[in-house]
Amino acid sequence: MNPPAFEELKCCLCKELYKSPVMLGCGHSFCKICLDEKLQAQLERKCPSCQERLKPNENPTPNILLANLISCLVRQRKELCESHGEKLLFFCMNCETAGCMVCKDSAKHLRHTFLPLQEADEIFKNKLNYAICTLEKRFQSLKCEIGSQEEEVKKFTMTQVQMERHLKSEFLSLHLYLDSIEYEMRERLRQESEASTQAMTRNMFVLETKRERMENSILRMQKKRDTSDIRDFLADIKDFLQEFSTEQEEEMKTEIRVEAPTLNAGLYCGPIQYMAWENMKKVLQPGISNIVLDPATAHPALCISDDLTMISYKPSKVKENIDTPKRYNTMIGVLGSRGFRSGKHYWLVDVGMKEEWILGMAKDSCNRKGEFDVTPEQGYWTIKRSKDGVYSALSSRPIELPVQDRAKRIGVYVEYEAGQVSFYNTSGPAHMYTFTSNFTEGLYPFLSPCENERQIMRIFHLKV
Repeated sequence: MNPPAFEELKCCLCKELYKSPVMLGCGHSFCKICLDEKLQAQLERKCPSCQERLKPNENPTPNILLANLISCLVRQRKELCESHGEKLLFFCMNCETAGCMVCKDSAKHLRHTFLPLQEADEIFKNKLNYAICTLEKRFQSLKCEIGSQEEEVKKFTMTQVQMERHLKSEFLSLHLYLDSIEYEMRERLRQESEASTQAMTRNMFVLETKRERMENSILRMQKKRDTSDIRDFLADIKDFLQEFSTEQEEEMKTEIRVEAPTLNAGLYCGPIQYMAWENMKKVLQPGISNIVLDPATAHPALCISDDLTMISYKPSKVKENIDTPKRYNTMIGVLGSRGFRSGKHYWLVDVGMKEEWILGMAKDSCNRKGEFDVTPEQGYWTIKRSKDGVYSALSSRPIELPVQDRAKRIGVYVEYEAGQVSFYNTSGPAHMYTFTSNFTEGLYPFLSPCENERQIMRIFHLKV
């Protein structure tokens, strides 16, 4: 059976099978789009085939019969083999194409596996169903990930807003305090200046009054001196001079002095910023915690100063200490004497030029015996400087820290409720690293000078 010819079913304008065929009054049919384009290009509307003029109100009508015929023939053609014109009954699994009985026995498909179309349809639909199911699972997983990401974006945005508010609040407190100090000093300067100005004004009034009286005395004496009649001049000269003498004696009783007050240059032109800083220490939140060490927890090789603020490594001292449950017996470390169970705290450690050290926080039940890793899993949140100058946060896997300037003093900040332990290089100052966790017991300062003789670590105490 030969495949049907489609030449009679092609539009004469586009030479393709009719698409949405329409028919003119003359009986000729065209693709709707082709005819519309042709008629728009003409000055006078005519049939493209026979050139018959279209009536003024004539519009092409859909050729439904022709459209149905083309649809039916196309559908039949899809069911026939293009090579042999036979009905497609099989599917070649090797070539992945449909074939007829002739194709199955042809040399082109020699030793190929053929399946009935229905069976092949079922196999591939099952594969598609499996692929769809897998993709839907991945799609659902992706939706969950998107939801989680959206939540993270919200949390991050909220955290950013909270941090901005915190920064604004903290600096506003500083600004308000500095403004109050500035106001007090300026008000004091104003009051002192006003008092001094009033004193100088009063003295100026006194001096001006004395000047006027003195001018009057001079004028009277000049007038008396210039009296032309000798008798008049001498008539009362003695009384005149006595009166003048009495006036001068009264004037001499009033001291003539210049008021020259001075303002306190040491107070108003001194180290204002330093004085303000000294005052600010009283209101810093959190204030610097003056930590002291607990000798009962110190490794036997550690030497602690009498004021419990300095430690150094001295292995010759080991014999002097007896091991106790609270004491480190392998780790060269010591804990602070006071723990934190709430609130915000900040303390400082001078490490100077020490080559190696570890410091941070440890929970009350931290391991203190034998060999162990100083990690959060063991109850430690610490940073370390190695002998090679590398700084690292001692997490489950050490994280190298990008420290620019050598850290000679380290600040440790604890915010218990927020589960935060942060470290700062105060030489910068620069943030070094932050641990986050969920604290459920007391946290104690932890220090380890490592095995470095003649080098000390000192807890910094701020004296207000």
